[in-house]
Amino acid sequence: MKIEDIQNILSSFLKQEDSYTSILIDGKWGCGKTTQIRKCIDEIGSRNIIYVSLFGIKSIDDLSPCYVRLGKAVKNAMEVASIGISVIPIVGQGISTSLSNVLDQYNDSKALKKKKVFVFDDLERVDDSMSLIPLLGFFNNLMLKGCRILCLSALDEIKDNDKRNEFDRFVEKAFDRSYHIDEDPDEVFANIFRDTGASNIKEISKGFNGNIRLAKRTRLLFKNADDRANSIKSKEYDFYQNYSKEELLLSSMLAIRILYVETDSDPLDEKQKKSYLYALLEEQSEYFGEKVSHNYVHEMMLKNYFPEDHKNLNVHSLTKDLLHIEMFNNYSPFEEDSRIITAKTDNEKYPLLNKMFYYLNDEDRREYFDLLVHVVRRGEIFIDSALISNIGQVCTYSSLRLPEDAIDIIVNSIAEQAREGQNATYEKVKEQRSYVDPKYNNNCLNTIFVKSKQLIDNNKRIDAEKNLKHMYETDNYGALTDLYYELTEGKLFSERENYSMITVENNFFMPRLEKSITHEQWSFCHQMAKYCKAVNISDEFINYLRGYCNIYPSEESLKDKAWALIYYNIDRSLKIENLL
Repeated sequence: MKIEDIQNILSSFLKQEDSYTSILIDGKWGCGKTTQIRKCIDEIGSRNIIYVSLFGIKSIDDLSPCYVRLGKAVKNAMEVASIGISVIPIVGQGISTSLSNVLDQYNDSKALKKKKVFVFDDLERVDDSMSLIPLLGFFNNLMLKGCRILCLSALDEIKDNDKRNEFDRFVEKAFDRSYHIDEDPDEVFANIFRDTGASNIKEISKGFNGNIRLAKRTRLLFKNADDRANSIKSKEYDFYQNYSKEELLLSSMLAIRILYVETDSDPLDEKQKKSYLYALLEEQSEYFGEKVSHNYVHEMMLKNYFPEDHKNLNVHSLTKDLLHIEMFNNYSPFEEDSRIITAKTDNEKYPLLNKMFYYLNDEDRREYFDLLVHVVRRGEIFIDSALISNIGQVCTYSSLRLPEDAIDIIVNSIAEQAREGQNATYEKVKEQRSYVDPKYNNNCLNTIFVKSKQLIDNNKRIDAEKNLKHMYETDNYGALTDLYYELTEGKLFSERENYSMITVENNFFMPRLEKSITHEQWSFCHQMAKYCKAVNISDEFINYLRGYCNIYPSEESLKDKAWALIYYNIDRSLKIENLL
């Protein structure tokens, strides 16, 4: 029976137009049972239809209150939740949304005589400890009171053989009719993905294990991405110049599995943990969280969708983009990967550089590489994300490596861009270099990344020290206090370690403590002490203050200030006589 075939059965039963008092509808997870029943209930809109989820119930006592004990005792939904009642009424037109009102109907013997129809869903999802026989007895009790029972299940998901055999023995006595939804999976998935334009539907269907709900989620994600790709198509953006429909559909399936399927909990072996893909785990966790990033690694590595030969780099990149879309409705990474990657040079002078390296033959690849080095050395090409992507293709699909002088030109440009607040090229290097196995000697992207990071960090240090010295020399202790507060516990928390050496080398930017100081300066001194403790340079700070006091041994106010800074911020055990 197909899912569409049950529409008339459901409609007749819910309208109480047939003679059956109980029916069972069985079908795989995601085949559409719940969707169809909700649709029918909404269309009928009857007060006499009550929908109940059996998900997680541990005993029949969790359900009995629905019609016997709790109807008039329960006053709100929170009380119901607190005692474990798993009831979700489907409310038709004109019916109150109050759960207590619905429960009152269960308790009213007159209401029960109105031939209520109970729809019990998720039979297979009852707690593992619960036998299904009492549940069948519960259904029978309702039928004896004049109610009708419709039960939805996915019996194949009952993994306990004893429980399943026990249920099968009594199922014919409990239900007047049983219907089984059993469709050809290939036909179902073919219908779902018929208009995608992809040819790998059979391959995709294996990833759902018969779950149509996941397939429909995948279809929706694919459609959202495909619609966006078509809407931004231009001279600059053409998603399908870089990717195929098959890659988009496969990546959509992987993204949905990563988010909604419980992955194999088996630990990765030592070889897999040393993989460069596993090294990406921490980076992915920043975006998607630890659980999703672990699922991501399992899908890419254990399912072999990211093999050592790099044939599925597109799938790897696209899956991350689609996770951004599904989780955050963020299309920016997807749009960036839709950009046509060509070297920005004189199109007429160097037409070869406007072609994708991947599609070139060996002879043209060599010519392409030599030309690329030439334009980099002569400064005839923009050092941007497009160039980095091209270099990534060179590293991935050839053994060619950029010479050191060309690497240095690229590094200097990236560092200068970062100094001006433009980090797109650096981020592209960070991303692309992880796609190339570190064991490849031609991975010059890794060299570019390391050198760029060193130069960027050094430039940041120079700029930071220059800025701090300017604030110190102009006696702007208000700004210094704010900065070190942000470094200690504010928005700049992640950068606080980077300032420690600068701080020590510049004597902590302290004012002249042997003289009278302002309230603003004193506030800064306390903030500096807190910062030093936070970044583990308290010893250096204390030694600086002790040395300061030794220079002016007769200045009691200096010693008092030094002691107060240490005592109240760093070490409560310090006695003032032990300061010197």
